[in-house]
Amino acid sequence: MQPQTNPFDVHIGYRLEQLREHLGLARDRLALQAGIKEAAIAAIEQGTRRITAEELLRLAACLETPVSFFYRSAAITAPPH
Repeated sequence: MQPQTNPFDVHIGYRLEQLREHLGLARDRLALQAGIKEAAIAAIEQGTRRITAEELLRLAACLETPVSFFYRSAAITAPPH
C-alpha cells in the first residue's frame, strides 16, 4: 500500500523542482549545497515526503529565493473536522 500524498506537499515539491531546473542546478549539487540527502530532495520533489521547516529554509537560501516562493499559487484549505 502506497502512502497517500498530500496536495500541499506535491505543490511544494513541484515548485522546488521547477525552480531547481530553471536555475540549471542538478539535484545532487543542490543536495550537497543544502546538506540534505539527494534521495530526500527527490522524495520532496515527488511529493512523497513532507519537507521540514529547516529543509525549506536551507533550500530557499541555496536557491536564493524567499520561502514564500514555495507557497505561491497553493490552495491552502483547512483540514475537514
